[in-house]
Amino acid sequence: MRDSGTGIHGEVTERMFNPFYTTRAVGTGLGLAIVHRIVDAHGGRVSVSNNGPRRGDGATVEIIIPRRQGHAVKQSQEHGRAET
Repeated sequence: MRDSGTGIHGEVTERMFNPFYTTRAVGTGLGLAIVHRIVDAHGGRVSVSNNGPRRGDGATVEIIIPRRQGHAVKQSQEHGRAET
């Protein structure tokens, strides 16, 4: 995911995956902590990088989850859900 916001700088970079850490006035600060835990449990990784050196250049979040060997997923035509 890529955005054109302020980017992620300083303390935020170090703490953004900690539970209950937030930079917003409302919210629990659990969103990224939950994402990180789920991705990690599946052997994946979450990486965050700024799109440039200045605030306002935005940031990119990349989520990589490896495919399991020998595990095929087919799309259900009837329900539109993935089946294993």
